[in-house]
Amino acid sequence: MKKAARRQAIRRLEGLRDSRVLTYLTGDRGIASTPIADDVMRIALDHLHAFGHVAQIDLLIYSRGGDAMLPWPLVNTIRAFCDRLCVLVPFRAHSAATLIALGADEIVMSPAAQLTPVEPTITMPFNPQDPSNPGRTLGINVEDIAAYLEFVRERGDIESDTGRTQALTLLAQNVHPVALGNLHRFHRLARQQAENLLGLHMDSSSEHGQIAEIVENVVSKLWAHEYKIGRVEARQLGLKAVHPSTEVEEALWKLFTGYETAMQLRQPILPTTAIPPGQSRATVADLPLAYVESMSQTDVYLFDLELNRPLAPTPPGQTQQFGPQVQVTVSRQEWVRE
Repeated sequence: MKKAARRQAIRRLEGLRDSRVLTYLTGDRGIASTPIADDVMRIALDHLHAFGHVAQIDLLIYSRGGDAMLPWPLVNTIRAFCDRLCVLVPFRAHSAATLIALGADEIVMSPAAQLTPVEPTITMPFNPQDPSNPGRTLGINVEDIAAYLEFVRERGDIESDTGRTQALTLLAQNVHPVALGNLHRFHRLARQQAENLLGLHMDSSSEHGQIAEIVENVVSKLWAHEYKIGRVEARQLGLKAVHPSTEVEEALWKLFTGYETAMQLRQPILPTTAIPPGQSRATVADLPLAYVESMSQTDVYLFDLELNRPLAPTPPGQTQQFGPQVQVTVSRQEWVRE
């Protein structure tokens, strides 16, 4: 969908909901993917200044997640320009995007909408190395550590101090204590941020118990980071999830599919197929991997990728073949105003 058609769809949604619509979508196309990131703050601010202070802002979001520390400042910045903030979820709003939704007065979820648990996965130099790729560190999720300790206690039936000490020693031998400490710190930050975001539109005194239950559910109790929360379950968990009217649902889905087409979200880029047969390299240019858009302007995050397939070691006299690995280099990444 071209920009003019998306603007028309935004105008339609604004008319149906008596709001100003701001969209934020990040790409998930295999090797060409972008997370929610801090650079959106400056981009979004221009759109918000163009709005001025309004009664309601609807933030349409699509993302697989990203910077878990961004939701708190982003939500506070948007709320400074409106009396009421609603988050529109046509499809995926995972991890950090779910945290953003927690800060909304209302989460409008289509039938396909997905939220997820928000516990962080941390990558740092002290994390274990990936056995299949020694130069890469593995991400660690705090619930994986908690599940291991629970397994030791409940399934392993280890109740003695000696047994628990041995289990912790084995854990520390495989995961650096500094990484464990860092993981615990970010887990506490995730809980605090979720509580603070809910406190923006819930009474932290009279609804303290409800806030605590929501935080426990979305941070700890759902266990798997990949677990998908639909709109019915979101309401059961205490979130302010609502079903849109038929007209709003159709308008929301039309706008999302416009971005889906513009960003080619249904066409993942795979290293092995992006390079034409018989060639050693390829360039993929001007990939639109994020959008921030409103009626006032359009900002798009563009990527250029260079892919190189080195030759494999070949015995003398045999035809040279390309190796199985493809080297991927980002040669350009920048926000561009259309």
